[in-house]
Amino acid sequence: MKQAHIQFPITALAALSLLGLAACSTPAAPEWWDVTQYASGVFPEQPNENIAPGTAFAGQRKLTGTLNGQPLNVTHYWGWYVQTPNSIKQRINIYVPETATDSSAVYFATENGGWSNNTYYQPRSADGQFKDGFTISSNELSNTSSNRAVSVGPALSRNMIVVTYGARSRNDADNLGHSPATMTDTKAAIRFVKANMQQGALPGNPERIVINGMSGGGGLTTTVAASGNSPDYFPSLVEIGAAGITRTNDGYTNAIGDDVFATMSSAPIIDLYWTDAGYEWFYGAMRSDVTKQSAKYLAAGAPAARAAKYPLWTLAASQVIAPEFSTYIQSLGFTDDQVKRNLLDLIETALEDALKGEAYPWAATTGANAGLDNKVDLSAVKTAAQATDALKQLLRAACSATNKANRQFKGLPLDWFTVSGDADGGFKVTISTDMYDQYVAYTYWTSQWLKDFPASDNEGVLVTAGHSESDLWGLPSHRYSHSTAVTWAADPVNGHVAAVADSREGSANTDHDALFDIDKSGAATLKANIRAAFDAFAASEEGLLGPSQGRMSTPSQYLAANGVDLDTAPHWYVRNGIHDDGVSFASLAMLNQLLSNNADVKDSNFKLVVGLAHTDNVNTAAAWDWLDGVLAQP
Repeated sequence: MKQAHIQFPITALAALSLLGLAACSTPAAPEWWDVTQYASGVFPEQPNENIAPGTAFAGQRKLTGTLNGQPLNVTHYWGWYVQTPNSIKQRINIYVPETATDSSAVYFATENGGWSNNTYYQPRSADGQFKDGFTISSNELSNTSSNRAVSVGPALSRNMIVVTYGARSRNDADNLGHSPATMTDTKAAIRFVKANMQQGALPGNPERIVINGMSGGGGLTTTVAASGNSPDYFPSLVEIGAAGITRTNDGYTNAIGDDVFATMSSAPIIDLYWTDAGYEWFYGAMRSDVTKQSAKYLAAGAPAARAAKYPLWTLAASQVIAPEFSTYIQSLGFTDDQVKRNLLDLIETALEDALKGEAYPWAATTGANAGLDNKVDLSAVKTAAQATDALKQLLRAACSATNKANRQFKGLPLDWFTVSGDADGGFKVTISTDMYDQYVAYTYWTSQWLKDFPASDNEGVLVTAGHSESDLWGLPSHRYSHSTAVTWAADPVNGHVAAVADSREGSANTDHDALFDIDKSGAATLKANIRAAFDAFAASEEGLLGPSQGRMSTPSQYLAANGVDLDTAPHWYVRNGIHDDGVSFASLAMLNQLLSNNADVKDSNFKLVVGLAHTDNVNTAAAWDWLDGVLAQP
């Protein structure tokens, strides 16, 4: 950890992150975190009972069971991981196998979905909750949408210490989950474990922490991995009494650290503050085309839900906010064209991997989609022409189960790539830059989500749209805030529209249309008076806080900083499906390129996967093999 025992001045950004956190308290002696003081006790097997933050809750017990049929004893510690907690969630479980040594790595498992529900929990094993009498195996792998995927066996079989914990999240009461709360709590839990290891209270190597997460947990883990020891989080860490960080007259003294060694991240939800703009940057042209040619697409068998016309105001909004994502792209050091090319490069690799048999073997066994799968016989594929046909079959078959109608869509774009080579020498897939729009069109029809506008920032906007994450932002006194001028103006509380709901197709409400000036060519701009009102909001305390909160909940800007006042994790394993558009694919392309460009990142194993939906793809044999190789390095 490069930043230990260093004084950091209090910056304006750090001051903003103080808002909404508990009152400052005098740091106590470090013994508060020492788990060797925990008395033997009985752990409540349903640990989320309603207890007040700070109530006595600490103990240790011995668990006896079997691993791969052989006896194994594990010591389980539990307690608060901060000295002055302000949430019931700020508790931790630490599972130490009797075989652990001071060189053992730590498997740090998050429990976060959609940036919410980050509850304090016990891990699962194959026979249910991990508790006394457990029976586990090193081969307990899973590919599920749960961050509690069976991982105890693979971790303990590698002599790793397993950690689970709770953290504040965006839908918590009293607005406690505004950014950076989830990251702050995760960093505090890491510091708690490191403090115990550095002082000999626990075995294990504090420089070998591996953090795992999926979806919101993937966004969380990548942010924590990118922002190790960033001074941005120091104020909020001090306010909850995290280990190893103190405030001085000159700034902050950081004596322990919250950096990690590696992250295993699946379907990471990143760049949330910029997601609405990113979605329109990617899908905006297709939304306009579908609206103009809806009848043609329907006649060709396109899925009706995706071929429906979009409301005028959402098309206007798309025009207004898409350029904002271009500005964000530039702030990270890229151009639009570079991001598009990087994304196509990732898709090329994904298709080449699919020809090697590495497409995700999705198959529905029950319900309306029973019997549908994406298996394509590759055994007879020898030539480039055969490989091209096989990929087209696979890309049609690999449509998300929610979009199975695409299997019959005659107009599904499938001619945007070429294949060269042969089975003996290997196949090479090429997607020329001029085929980018065709690739986007394919993704539009086959993606898992295709969130309507606004994709993320829709709290209070009164439309049927995507998953709302507006409550990640805002002042302590506000339940949510907005990240774009359009969503701010479309919220009735700001006085520019009436409280009348809109819909995807054929709404009689014209209030949203009135937010824009639209010329005869269809070009749209936000009305001047509304733009001026939003600019005033953006200059207010709340408006200035939002971008800071956005920065502290995504890895992108920390990776772009390239090690300045940071200890970025050196090892990254990231997976996302080519149909999983939980965030804009542009954000994923930039994440890949930022990892490649970052001097602190020694190993970036980043892939998009054909057929993979929004699910866990890091508790797999391939992921654990990667981790074995990483941990074997000096």
